[in-house]
Amino acid sequence: MLDDIKKTLWASADKLRANMDAAEYKHLVLGLIFVKYISDAFVARQAELTLRLRDPADELFYGDAADEDIAAELEDRDYYTSENVFWVPEGARWDALRAAAPQPDIGKRIDDALTLIFGRNWGGWGMRFEPTKKETSAPVTAARSGRGSSEAYRLILS
Repeated sequence: MLDDIKKTLWASADKLRANMDAAEYKHLVLGLIFVKYISDAFVARQAELTLRLRDPADELFYGDAADEDIAAELEDRDYYTSENVFWVPEGARWDALRAAAPQPDIGKRIDDALTLIFGRNWGGWGMRFEPTKKETSAPVTAARSGRGSSEAYRLILS
């Protein structure tokens, strides 16, 4: 059974990779795994905060706030970074990227999402995310040059 799973995963990876070199493909996949991981952690923290903001016995209780007020409060970056959870801007969250997967500019959207994530998380400490020359030639930016990573992103996200 384990061998069947391995074969299926390997065949899926080959199909997604298509003509792309394996060294390039790993950048696509690892970037998406990173975004998925931090988005999941963000959503879990957001769910925890929602419960705490509504719980009268909790120190974070937000009174009888309307849903819109709670939603606005949940967008406060400090709630996440104080617990070592990456702040993920709305357009960079997994669900938003997955919904945009069919779009022809998905590669650029993912590039932009990663730039937003890095800027929002490290920019507050005076650090700027500036891709090196090597990083700008990486497959994440390959979609801009039309080398097929947008198609790979669409397949991976769907």
